[in-house]
Amino acid sequence: MSDADSTGGVHEFGGLVVVIGANGGLGAAVSQAAAGRWPQALVMGLSRRGQPAIDLLDEASIAACAEWVRSQSVASGRPIELVFDATGWLHGQ
Repeated sequence: MSDADSTGGVHEFGGLVVVIGANGGLGAAVSQAAAGRWPQALVMGLSRRGQPAIDLLDEASIAACAEWVRSQSVASGRPIELVFDATGWLHGQ
């Protein structure tokens, strides 16, 4: 995974890294990798079983989670730097 920024330098994430689908296999692995690679960042996971819970079929839950992430960004003084969507269905499910 490359962290190169547009100038060719390496970007050090220090803000929020948001992983949607954090309780699944891929989302959990991405959350763990992000926390290890950017220890100064705050890695936040969203999932159907988390608090707040996100349901991609429910617009109100998406809006509530977006507002929660925004409020965490404001409260911590950290910008949202990366959003990773690890939702979906595996083949055969």
